[in-house]
Amino acid sequence: MGLLLMSYEYQRATREVSVHQAAKVRFNNQAERCTKRVSRMESVFDKAKSRIETNYRQLSSQASNNVQQAMMSQDLSSFAALISTIVIGGIPLTALVQVPSSVPSGQNITNVLATLGSQARTAIDQLINMAKEAETTAIEDQEENMLEPIREKGSDLEAKAGLEDTLITMWQTRQEAAKSHLGEGIKNTMGSYGLS
Repeated sequence: MGLLLMSYEYQRATREVSVHQAAKVRFNNQAERCTKRVSRMESVFDKAKSRIETNYRQLSSQASNNVQQAMMSQDLSSFAALISTIVIGGIPLTALVQVPSSVPSGQNITNVLATLGSQARTAIDQLINMAKEAETTAIEDQEENMLEPIREKGSDLEAKAGLEDTLITMWQTRQEAAKSHLGEGIKNTMGSYGLS
């Protein structure tokens, strides 16, 4: 009767080891797919952030060139007209740079335009930094919202694979113990029949 129980325990343990090994492989594969998906999505978001950087660098250069052209006009109304075309992050540059309708007394047009040009460049830098930060933050928020559930799922799958690994070790220990007892039982049984 003891041999029969040990044989059953050995078979059961062998079956459980196989079941848990298969589950561990399945969970590891699913976790790996989550990791690859996160990696691909991170790459997409990194490219989007890089595009934002490039777009605003180009916008800054273009806006600075427009300001330079406006300064060369040597005319306040032309300067005002040219900088009114510059809109960054939905805010027109003219909202931050007030162009007088005429040259203030005691000043010449070149100095006035130089001062306005300097104010315009400072305002452009501020607007670009604000707009770029807002877009980058929006992309990062979207990235976090999309990736967090996938990362959590990957962590859960890794934890499940770890549990399966623990169960494999437990059942392998039981399998070895049953095999050992089964071997001793067979040896003792053979001995009682005079076959030792």
